[in-house]
Amino acid sequence: MRDDSYRKYFSVMLNLAKDLIVQRFRNKFGMTEDCVCSEKPHVMLNLFQHLKNRRFPTKFEMTCHKICHPELVSGSDKKMTKKLAAFTLAEVLITLGIIGIVAALTIPNLINNYVEKQRVVKLSTAYNIMNEAVRLMVLEEGTIDKWGTNNFERLDKFKALLPKYLKINKFCMTYEEGCKVRYYGDRFTDELHGEVANGNLDGRGTILFRLNNGTSVYIHPSSAAKCNQDMAVTNNKGTYNTSCGDLLIDINASSKPNVYDEDMFLFFIVKDGILPAGGPKETVWCNKFDKICLGNDLRGTTGNGTCAGWVIYNKNMDYLHCPEKLGWDKAKSCKN
Repeated sequence: MRDDSYRKYFSVMLNLAKDLIVQRFRNKFGMTEDCVCSEKPHVMLNLFQHLKNRRFPTKFEMTCHKICHPELVSGSDKKMTKKLAAFTLAEVLITLGIIGIVAALTIPNLINNYVEKQRVVKLSTAYNIMNEAVRLMVLEEGTIDKWGTNNFERLDKFKALLPKYLKINKFCMTYEEGCKVRYYGDRFTDELHGEVANGNLDGRGTILFRLNNGTSVYIHPSSAAKCNQDMAVTNNKGTYNTSCGDLLIDINASSKPNVYDEDMFLFFIVKDGILPAGGPKETVWCNKFDKICLGNDLRGTTGNGTCAGWVIYNKNMDYLHCPEKLGWDKAKSCKN
C-alpha cells in the first residue's frame, strides 16, 4: 500500500515538474497562456515535513500553485505586462549632437597639447645629446676658444670631432631631402626666411647633419663673435657677440610645420658647452625672451629664435598661447 502511495506521489511530482518546464519555455519565447491555478499540488512546500512524519499529504493539504509568469503574460486585466523603458529617436539624436559638439571643442586642444609635449621632449633630448657631446669635447680637447684663432678654424675642428662624440646618421649637403628645407616660416608674419645653413662640408660654411633620432642640426660660426662666453654666463653681455657659433636644431628635419620656435630652435655654442637662446641671463634686447620670443620689441628683426631657453628650462611652449602672462620674473606657464 505504501509503495503505491510512493509511486502515486512521485508521479504527481513528475507531472508537476514537466508542466513547470513547459510553461517556462512558453513564457521565455512569448508563447504565453492564461495564468491559471494548476490542480497539481505544490508538494515542495511541505514535502520534507510529511516525509519526516512518515505520511503523505492529503488532497486537502495540497496547496494550489500557479505555474506561469504573470509578469510575462499579456492580454487580460488579470495579466501583468512588463513595460520596458527606452529612449526615443529624438532623444538619441540630441544626445549624439551634444557629444559631437563637445568633441569638436575639446579634441583639437587635446591633440595640440600632445603635439607640443612631444616637441618639448624631442628638443630637450636633442639638446642634451648635443650639449653632452660638446662637454666631452671640451673635457678632452680643452675649451673651444683655444681651438683656433677665429671661429672658422674652431668650426673646422668641431667638424672633425663630431663623429667621435656623436652618433650621426648622415652628413647632409645643401637642402638635401630629409635633412632641411630651404625656407622657414615666421611666427609673427607670413614671411619665409631663407637658408640658415649651406651644408658645404668642403668649404668654410655651415655643418649640416642628421642624428639617429631624426633631428637635424646646423652649426655655423659667428664671424664677429669673440668666443668668450661660458655656460655660467659670466660675461654680462649674455650671448650677444660672445658665442663661438650658432647651433640650430630642427626637431623633425624637413617635416612640417617648419616654423621658427615651433620646430626650429636656436642655441649658442660657448667655450664650454651650448646655451639655449633667450635664457634668463640674457641682457641685450635682441636675444631676450620677453623682447623677441614674445614679440614685444622686434625693432625690425624677424622675431624668431629666442624661445629655446624657455622650452628647455620650463618644459612648455606656452608662449604660443598666453605670451602676456609669461616672463622670467612672471608666470612660467599659462596655468600659473
